[in-house]
Amino acid sequence: MALPGSLIEQLSERLTQHLGRAVDIEQADAVGGGSINDAWRLHTEEGPFFLKTNDADRFPSLFEAEADGLARLRKTDTLRVPEVIAFGEDHDTTFLLLEHIGTGARGADFWERFGTGLARLHRHTAKAFGLERDNYIGSLPQPNRQHATWPEFFVHERLEPQLKLARDRRRVEAGMAFRFERLFHQLDALFPTEPPALLHG
Repeated sequence: MALPGSLIEQLSERLTQHLGRAVDIEQADAVGGGSINDAWRLHTEEGPFFLKTNDADRFPSLFEAEADGLARLRKTDTLRVPEVIAFGEDHDTTFLLLEHIGTGARGADFWERFGTGLARLHRHTAKAFGLERDNYIGSLPQPNRQHATWPEFFVHERLEPQLKLARDRRRVEAGMAFRFERLFHQLDALFPTEPPALLHG
């Protein structure tokens, strides 16, 4: 599978706008690792860039939501998060163009630095649990209505939608569903009271 010429042209234009100088995409190599998206490494004279693509009709606003999430994480300056260069559509393809972060050997203090960065990320708080916009969990729409407490948010925006989906698809027995519903009412006692924290998907 190759990227359409019209998409290559649009990506070149977006990179040119971003960098302030003409950028030509010399090659696009498919890379693995994604579960629902196609992933690509774009080769240019300015270095590599990373691209994700998917079906625009099946996943409306998928990459707009992901770009928003990445921007929120990047703004905290706690962990290395790729810069969003552009997102958009080309005919029936939706795309997300990112800074390419290469792989490398982990230093002896990698996990310590990672844990510290993660803890700093989770200190970024808000007035409510949830988000101003919905997004996706894999290929499934993910609601993010805001709630005053973590158990309310976790039940109404995460567990109940997944349980309903499992019921609708006949993937859960009635007894198991009943046990889940009983659990929903016990979460207040199971979770400590914590302020909202910025989380990563």
